[in-house]
Amino acid sequence: MIDRESESLPVSDAILRFVADAGRELLAPLAHRAAIRAAVRVPVPQLADMAALFLADQDDGAVTVEVAHRDSSLDPATRELLLRHLGELVSVAAAVARTTHARRPQWIPQIDARVLGRFAASTATLLGLRDELDLESLLAFPLHQSGRLIGVLALGRVTGTPPFGAAELAAGSVVAQRAALAIENGRLRNIANDEALRTERVEHTLQRWAHVFEHAEWGAAILDAGGRVEAANPALVRMHGAASADEMEGQPFADLELGSDVDPVLLRDGTRHSYQSTHVRRDGTTFPALVSLTNIPAEGDRPAYQVASVQDMSDMRRTEERLHRAQRMEAVGRLAGGVAHEVNNMMTVILGFSDFVYGSVPPETRSDVDEIRRAAIRAAGITQQLLAFGRQQLLQPTVLELDAVVSEMADLLRPLLPTNVVVETVVDGRGRVRADRAQLEQVLINLAFNARDAMPRGGRLTIGTSFRLLDEAFASERVGVPMPAGRYALLTVRDSGLGMDAETQARIFEPFFTTKGVGQGTGLGLATVYGIVKQSGGFVWVDSTEGEGTTFTVCLPAVDVQAEVRTLDAPGEVERGRETILIVEDEATVRALTQRTLREAGYAVLEARNGREALAVVQDSGRRIDAVVTDVVMPDMGGSDLRKELRRVRPDLRVLSMSGYPSEEVQQNGLLGPNDPFLQKPFTPQALSRALRALLEAVPTAG
Repeated sequence: MIDRESESLPVSDAILRFVADAGRELLAPLAHRAAIRAAVRVPVPQLADMAALFLADQDDGAVTVEVAHRDSSLDPATRELLLRHLGELVSVAAAVARTTHARRPQWIPQIDARVLGRFAASTATLLGLRDELDLESLLAFPLHQSGRLIGVLALGRVTGTPPFGAAELAAGSVVAQRAALAIENGRLRNIANDEALRTERVEHTLQRWAHVFEHAEWGAAILDAGGRVEAANPALVRMHGAASADEMEGQPFADLELGSDVDPVLLRDGTRHSYQSTHVRRDGTTFPALVSLTNIPAEGDRPAYQVASVQDMSDMRRTEERLHRAQRMEAVGRLAGGVAHEVNNMMTVILGFSDFVYGSVPPETRSDVDEIRRAAIRAAGITQQLLAFGRQQLLQPTVLELDAVVSEMADLLRPLLPTNVVVETVVDGRGRVRADRAQLEQVLINLAFNARDAMPRGGRLTIGTSFRLLDEAFASERVGVPMPAGRYALLTVRDSGLGMDAETQARIFEPFFTTKGVGQGTGLGLATVYGIVKQSGGFVWVDSTEGEGTTFTVCLPAVDVQAEVRTLDAPGEVERGRETILIVEDEATVRALTQRTLREAGYAVLEARNGREALAVVQDSGRRIDAVVTDVVMPDMGGSDLRKELRRVRPDLRVLSMSGYPSEEVQQNGLLGPNDPFLQKPFTPQALSRALRALLEAVPTAG
């Protein structure tokens, strides 16, 4: 999505460049309507495929909805569809934003009926967006100015593009903050420039300006012709640490800044000038500021003066720094995925050759081979967690015994936490949930590490489970958004740490909110927990008292079906065949294992190290080739390009793809079609032979 025509540009650099460009455009002096159009135009198409803005006028209640789409030539019917559906959606998001989640972005990486419990009031709208507009992933940002909600900005991506991840969430947060500032500044400029208000509603306008001047969250001042402060509003006084407005009167505005290079002469022609500078507080500390100076020329007996507005950019700078950290985390995620891919190759080799050894040693010594297999299976499970981290929230839900997950994770967490933190479990083994196991484990890890940080001198971490019937009244009290009555699993993570005050609890799930110092935390851990739980159709809340510890509760719908157990095959007979198979694999050990497995099962086997060699074998070999087993990711023509070429030269040739990456990820990257046969690494000889027989015996489909 980011800079599609510059594929060689790293994603992090592209996003950072986009944020910088977007900031410059939105911080320029814009009229109100121009600011509204810019708010939806700027994110498209660099960050999103479509955008919608909902604004509710604070004075007369009028509603404004503006949309943008990457296809600038939309026909009227499609635009009307965008207006109707996105307008409905952001209206619902605005209603949600007025509740306890007033400053929390809504993050839906994948629109799916199973994971929209959090959005019960707008499920039909979301599914309509998916079906009619092909919308797949969504972000919605409440817009705030002067302590009030002024609207919502929604961003969407369509099917076939990567879902929104942490980096896009961070970039969108910055854009939304700047859009809110641009829209509010534009509204005030309209008031100032409206001739009708000057003549027919002068008194009303003056009252509104006086209210804005006194209650605005940004600093404002009136300067005389010499650049000295004549009047300062409370916000300007507070941000500079002055005792009162009287203390600032008569002070040169330039004294508030460090090294300002603004030439007052430039302002004498009536132009407006905006710039960024560093301002100084009374105690000597500094903060970054966005300053706008406007010259008001003399008129009659009234002398010329200047209007200055000052916006404290500290929060925005912190957000941008967290964006940089989010990019680094994204890079770590890609690295983790690559490492897991290589480990899965090695696990395939270990499991395969263990099976060969198993059948050739006396029964009394097979226990040693069993230990090797158990270690390989455990390593395969760990790589699944790495892949889950690297693929950014793609769900693979299965039915899980919640107590079993908690018990196994407690054993994993104990060596990861300090020795002065005691980990205990209190489980109630009476139910199951449907969730992505790797993501649920990530929730537990994040909550456990959060608890560790809350207990710097050690303490007790208790992970508990229970199953309860909950009614709508409970949901209204605990969650604040609609939640269907029914049976739920409650997963609690309790610590005996420092606890937190009510203000911190209200913001604890906000992306990038952290109580740690700069460089000590990204503020994404609990936001990730929130996102994963909501994707799984659940809810999460926090209870805490200062000095008495904290309890996080994850609430997931309980299910009554049998839990799914996913294990690798035990050693045994492979399914045999007599066909000729071409193996395409760049990893020599995996290629050797696959070749031996198939030859011992009766197949004739040909080999190639990459797609180009395989294509040459298919075109030049005088022997009949019945199927190709190919890795997806290889140098010098990978499996995706090979499959396309084979369909051109041998459309009847059947292809089985395999990879250490999950099928959802290779599909998302366009390397595998949704109906293409696929084998996930690591696999056993039995799994390979079974997948190959299914491929060879399948009835050909037309086209």
